[in-house]
Amino acid sequence: MSSQDSVTDRVKAELKKISKYYRSIECYAQDYKGLWHKVECSSFPSFIDDNGFLKENIKVCNERKGKCVIVSKGDKVKRAEVKGKEIYLLKEESDVVGKWEKIGYVITGKGEERAIKSPIEGILLFVEEVIGKRPSHYIIYVKEAP
Repeated sequence: MSSQDSVTDRVKAELKKISKYYRSIECYAQDYKGLWHKVECSSFPSFIDDNGFLKENIKVCNERKGKCVIVSKGDKVKRAEVKGKEIYLLKEESDVVGKWEKIGYVITGKGEERAIKSPIEGILLFVEEVIGKRPSHYIIYVKEAP
């Protein structure tokens, strides 16, 4: 093996490692036969009823972490809206969070830093970015721990 091959192999290995951080979140809904079908994650809110309970079985997969979370029909999901000039999240989909745990922070229009805390103990399921809104606007969905 030449030194060129080893450099190429090392570069390929490094690119493969880096590319994992650019994988997306995938969402699936389960049909009446128990089969999973891919759905747009942006449709996630439509699977939650007005009282915050899931209307059907959903699977949210964080491809970056190689981890999926299955949420069952009837599970309680809490929603929290976050708005600010800049939003930085410390947690991502499939992460376990404690009640009032810091999951990110917001920089306000006045330049102040505010903590974003989980409204309940559970699993962070989905972070929805509300496009076209100013300031930055996110809706965070957390599955309540049993």
